[in-house]
Amino acid sequence: MWFVTLLVLFFVVICSLAVVNRYFSFKLHKNTFPLTLAVLTVNMVLLLCTAYLLPLDIYYAAKANASAGEYVPPANNGTSGVDSQLYSGILKRNSNAGSDLPVPMHGFRVAWLLVYWVEFVLCWFIMPVLISYCSLKYACSRQRVQEHEGSERSPIWERMVQAIYQNFKFYSLCVLGLIIGIVYLVSSTGHGLNEFKPLLISLSHLYSLSYTLILLSTGLIIFPKSLLSIGRSPTNEVVNKLFVELSKTNDDINDSQLNMLENAERILNSREANNGDIVFNQMLNECKLEVQALLNELELSINHQVSNTLGASSSAITTLTKLNNHYNKFMTHYYNYLYSKTYSNSIIHTLAQSQSSKVFASTSSILSMFNKATILGLGVLSTMLSMAIVFLEITPTKWGHDWIFNGAHWYSLLLEFIIFTYNTMVSLFAMSKFKFNNFHLIPNGRSNPTNALYYSLYSSRLLFPLCFNLMVLIPSKSDSSHDLIKSSFETTLYQNLAVIPLVNFLNKYLPFFFITFTLISYKFDLKQKVLLKILGEEYYYQFFGMMMYEPVSKDNTVGNNDANPNSLIHDESTFNNRSRMDEDYEYSLQDGRYLFERASSNYDLTSNHENSSMDSASHASYL
Repeated sequence: MWFVTLLVLFFVVICSLAVVNRYFSFKLHKNTFPLTLAVLTVNMVLLLCTAYLLPLDIYYAAKANASAGEYVPPANNGTSGVDSQLYSGILKRNSNAGSDLPVPMHGFRVAWLLVYWVEFVLCWFIMPVLISYCSLKYACSRQRVQEHEGSERSPIWERMVQAIYQNFKFYSLCVLGLIIGIVYLVSSTGHGLNEFKPLLISLSHLYSLSYTLILLSTGLIIFPKSLLSIGRSPTNEVVNKLFVELSKTNDDINDSQLNMLENAERILNSREANNGDIVFNQMLNECKLEVQALLNELELSINHQVSNTLGASSSAITTLTKLNNHYNKFMTHYYNYLYSKTYSNSIIHTLAQSQSSKVFASTSSILSMFNKATILGLGVLSTMLSMAIVFLEITPTKWGHDWIFNGAHWYSLLLEFIIFTYNTMVSLFAMSKFKFNNFHLIPNGRSNPTNALYYSLYSSRLLFPLCFNLMVLIPSKSDSSHDLIKSSFETTLYQNLAVIPLVNFLNKYLPFFFITFTLISYKFDLKQKVLLKILGEEYYYQFFGMMMYEPVSKDNTVGNNDANPNSLIHDESTFNNRSRMDEDYEYSLQDGRYLFERASSNYDLTSNHENSSMDSASHASYL
């Protein structure tokens, strides 16, 4: 087993490096953000290790119980004192979670303590401060500052102090919640301050419990749905949606570019201070060099006409605080620009593949069909797995949970590993689809370091609620006539939730509520209906953009694949009050087709296919 464990650890480290490198390249950032790369890697290793560690821990406990159950003590006839004591010792050998545990389970206890408290420090102290630290690049001098008493102040320390100060409000709220928790613990539950560890674990668990359950329940739906949509051949309706999405993404590119150039103009046109502030002038020049280099990399330049217009109204940059604020705004729009460009290219690539698969019948298209069939099969398997997990989550534990989580066979370990790994994967997938505070990742290794840390931060807050959720699925054996051996995770961490009754209640019953509500919401599209009812169509359109429905008849988009893609058929009886949305949709659709044609006009596929008789106008449709 040690060999398997070492092999898994090696595999986990390789996967962690690959995932981190995909979104935050080691090659690009090893010299500029080494600490960020280290934190991202450590957090991802811990996250993936737990996906193997928890099922193995549960399996060892079940196997130990099965081994103990094979020994039946003799009847109490006066001669069984020694045997009864031996049997009792076997059954209760982990009741105290001390040094008398079997070697594997004692190792699990040490591992859980290490993983939990390392994650706790990363989640609540290191990553929030590091996020603020990255946002203070030009807020502090990079030279040692002479203090009034003659001592020197390190620029790194000054920047770290400011980062901690930025999180002062967050930590103040945490301390307030801790004080309220202590008062509740002492006054309502009959416990004392010696139960500080359960209180700390319970509060940190409650902080992210609802968030975790929302991600899990959403991921169980959208992950298989995404795989099935990729595996199926795209219909005209799907292609039209891609055209509309391409048009909207192009608008995002233009907005990001305009805002980026505005902030770049304010920085590049700023003049050095005339009051002899050498530190500010040095930082300003460094910032100008970086901003100009990024613009040159994107082959963009400032529009002098816009520059002159903005120059008079924009406030002059005279302090490091203003310089840092404009730089952060520039970088935010810079990464939004990169994200939108990458997303636009992926849409164009998908459209090109869907178009070329209808025309060319070659080896490449056969391989493409094989890939789609494989993805479709994975989508079906994922759908079945999501249904099984929903069944386990919303049904009582006596309905088929025991043979999975209390089984001592090898397939029990495999099923537990698949369930927990799948739950982790779909939760991370759902998280990647949410966007808050300009939060997004770019899959070319050039993500914003702040965004990468946000993703890693919420991944760490996702970890142990998922572990606790898996423990909820294990049937309780409290009614048994003897004490069973429990997993090290349960005795080390999970039992702390039972100290506070309210936390124990929420941890058991909130999964049923969130998963049921999310399923019903997706089935009946409650989110759109409620928002439309509250806001109305006009305000919904203003706040959220394109409506969820498309003003194109179903006969044209679904049933008739040979219909003219350039025609829009409106049902006046259905859409007579939505003329503005009709026009906007039609404009976006035509604009998306134009953008796709323009993007693909520089590519020629005649050399890669046997059919060379197609005219140049046909080639303009393919990338």
